[in-house]
Amino acid sequence: MQFLRFGFAIVFAALSTFNTGRAATGAADGSEIAITPLELKEYTPLKVRNKGPALAEGIVYFVDGLDSYNRSRDDYRATYPYLYGLNTKADWDVINAKFPNAERYSFRSIPRSSKYLLGRLQQLKAQGYRKIVLAGQSWGAWVTVDVARRAEATKLIDAILLTAPANYGTREFDGKPNAYFIRNKTEYLENIKAIRIPTIATFFRDDEFDPGGRGPITRDTLKANNVPALVIDNPADLPGHGAGWLPEFDQSYGACISAFLVQPKDTSCDGVNPLSTTGIASVASERQMVARGAVLISLKELSGRKFIVTSPRGHVTVEEYGLAIAKVLSDHAMYSAAMISNGDKICFASACSRIYRLSDGELIGFGSDGNWTVKMVPAD
Repeated sequence: MQFLRFGFAIVFAALSTFNTGRAATGAADGSEIAITPLELKEYTPLKVRNKGPALAEGIVYFVDGLDSYNRSRDDYRATYPYLYGLNTKADWDVINAKFPNAERYSFRSIPRSSKYLLGRLQQLKAQGYRKIVLAGQSWGAWVTVDVARRAEATKLIDAILLTAPANYGTREFDGKPNAYFIRNKTEYLENIKAIRIPTIATFFRDDEFDPGGRGPITRDTLKANNVPALVIDNPADLPGHGAGWLPEFDQSYGACISAFLVQPKDTSCDGVNPLSTTGIASVASERQMVARGAVLISLKELSGRKFIVTSPRGHVTVEEYGLAIAKVLSDHAMYSAAMISNGDKICFASACSRIYRLSDGELIGFGSDGNWTVKMVPAD
């Protein structure tokens, strides 16, 4: 999904007429306002193999962020590498959900989305899942907080997993200061005061949606309320709002996240070096690939294959390759672009990379500067 998974243009319009992100619960006469649940669009990600309530460790219900400029398909099909790890290595079932494209204002829809999620998680509990984890990124993490701060969530949810929560856009919008930006900190910190559910929270440096300083305050707030917490704050070599999409994040912190979900307790993942791992996540430069004796692939070798493709800034797409054309399947309007060979490079939409194959079938592309441009995991 797009790196900027939060369409602030639409949100700004909503903010202009709706000046608070807290859910309204009563009318002026004191009566309760009826809130109609907003059904999120669910999908099972590619490569996820769910076992069902009887066999799974539990279920992780993950709410995506969004990009209103270029919305992804309602059946997006890709998810975070660490969620694949929870599914394939730790036996958690995984369901993803996203804000429906038929709706316009994601900001105004938080109370409706929260009401839907409470009902949906109750259904999953009734199906027999022993543990339920509610998780999300960006807007999805914000909705997760809104659900978790409610009293009825405490007995329903066993843990929450927050990745770069955001709801009020970037520091600037349309070249002007965004007066609502600071609420990504102030309102978030106010909302987590009510949370009594074990919490994993991740914040990244150079995140254009983050005013900064939320990690330590999150840790202190939860500790003061005796809530078990794992806070991953500004991990080295993983900058930006979409850094959780990178394979490096999974390789460095996936096992730590998994252990917390099994037995929540105050802990940290200190001392983990994202570049000390093996496999696709350990590769930062073409020089490393050459030293390993990796072999370049040709355009022909991509033909007939489908991959989950990640850029260095966390832009993720699902792409299917023909002999001379690539189809991007994950954006709201699917599109195609020509692919050509240019010497030892493969070019797609004017961007050219030398692409190497690892022994496990994963591919890594490098630009003319020797830095990686794409990491490609087979989806077929």
